[in-house]
Amino acid sequence: MTDKDEICSTSLNDSLQIAIAEALEMCDRLSADAKKCAAAWESIKALQEEGTASLSNALPKTAFEAYCEAHPNAIECQFREED
Repeated sequence: MTDKDEICSTSLNDSLQIAIAEALEMCDRLSADAKKCAAAWESIKALQEEGTASLSNALPKTAFEAYCEAHPNAIECQFREED
């Protein structure tokens, strides 16, 4: 992971923590307005998905993943779950 990746990860984590705190506060305050509460949690879900995607892009492939890319028709690669 490069310094840039670590900065982005920290920034994303900070944004996520702030969004969670704001969503909790908003949902407590506006319990009657379920749409705004749901929207706040949807934005958190999007941030989490963004973090997961950037993390998976930063991780090196396993030997098995590299093997399956090189040999996509190998029987042992046929039963893998696709992302």
